[in-house]
Amino acid sequence: MADLWLPWYAQGNVTLPGPDTIDGVTYRVPRVDSLARQIVAEARYLSPTKVTQLYSAAGVAPHAATTRWTYTVPANKRAILDIISVFLLRDAAPATAGEALVYVNFTPSGGSTTAFLLVGNITAVVGTPQYQSAGAGWMLGAGDAIGGLTADGSTGGTYRLMVTLSATEFDA
Repeated sequence: MADLWLPWYAQGNVTLPGPDTIDGVTYRVPRVDSLARQIVAEARYLSPTKVTQLYSAAGVAPHAATTRWTYTVPANKRAILDIISVFLLRDAAPATAGEALVYVNFTPSGGSTTAFLLVGNITAVVGTPQYQSAGAGWMLGAGDAIGGLTADGSTGGTYRLMVTLSATEFDA
């Protein structure tokens, strides 16, 4: 059977006679957004793979900047971020409060590193959460890298920390 595409401006679910066939020809109805632009996901998700990275710990003592995980998009692949989250909560008061950070760095292929998402705390107050998230549609190309990091410059005390990534990787 021939496999034809309807025009890009076709809206949502176009009603076709029978099971999406006309005169023995099968039609695929592309998904479109509210502006009638075709959603790219149609042909590219031939081999989707879910990618997740997670660091989550309680009672974390002061420490220098530490990479908790990294993810680099493989050659001939792309990835769409589903969500990235960072979370920080002081568990126990320090003798001296220092700057505590949970952050995500982005390094484009061949480029320089930039902090993409960050939460911080410089108080000794116990139990005040800091949370941030982003994602849903951010496209990464082959060689792009993302890393989850934490740091705490306090003297004593502890934190509950979390930095996560969820993405869908597919053929470029």
